Amino acid sequence: MAPGVHRLVKSAWLPLLSVLLLSEALSVRWTPGDYADTASDALRFLSDYNSTAEEVYFNLVSASWSYNSNLTEFNSRLQVELAASLVYQNFSEAWGMKAKQIFSKEVLKSLSEKDRRLIAGVKFLGSANLPQAERVEVQ
Repeated sequence: MAPGVHRLVKSAWLPLLSVLLLSEALSVRWTPGDYADTASDALRFLSDYNSTAEEVYFNLVSASWSYNSNLTEFNSRLQVELAASLVYQNFSEAWGMKAKQIFSKEVLKSLSEKDRRLIAGVKFLGSANLPQAERVEVQ
């Protein structure tokens, strides 16, 4: 895409970006609960994360499928696929930061190797490490 066209396309969707960022807050039912720094709560955390992640990921894949199977104009992509991606990144950030804040190295050492790896995966934030505005550019 030519630089001028890229700037024009970017300027066309930037006003929508602020609306998306404000509207794509994570649903309360998808946020992590309260956990203590114990092995039993770490296992409960993994169970809660798994069931919640299934639902969030299903919504992301469904939005992507809707976009890819019914191509419409550029704004449709922003409202469907991008919005779902932002929710998924917000989900990753919320659960990853919770795991980083709550569980000490001592508690993690008491878990099985499999459970330690699972929590390490939750802690890895990927593009959720970026500020909200830069997350869109990654998409």
